[in-house]
Amino acid sequence: MTKRLEGKVALITGAGTGVGRACMMRFAQEGAKILGAGRTSATLEAVVAEVEAGKGEARMAVGDLSRAADVERVVDEVKDAYGRIDILVHAAGVGYSWAEKSPGSMNGTIDLSPEKMARGDRDQSRQLLPAGACGAAWNGGAEKAAQ
Repeated sequence: MTKRLEGKVALITGAGTGVGRACMMRFAQEGAKILGAGRTSATLEAVVAEVEAGKGEARMAVGDLSRAADVERVVDEVKDAYGRIDILVHAAGVGYSWAEKSPGSMNGTIDLSPEKMARGDRDQSRQLLPAGACGAAWNGGAEKAAQ
């Protein structure tokens, strides 16, 4: 490994499973300090333990990122732990089967949709990345589509 992310701080949402988990593992291998956020403490604990077993540095924050108060708390936790955020990976998502659910039941998917989060990211980026900072954000929810 080249440690391309040495000294960088990453906030990764949806960190307990799927794309978020994979980003946690890879970013740790590349030397980033990571705060992984998600709704389920058990999956986050397992990923953090795996990162630490590989000599990486990771923390976790449990929260429902469709709620503004939880997003604010998670951002505060990563800033308290590391002082800044250099990289934001939004991989949080909710599985949804269009064939099995009614339109009114898809609010969880919409609340975490890339479009909604992108609107929030625009405003939150001012908070996440100080003026003039060079940072990166990736928004690609980890939703599971029905085949």
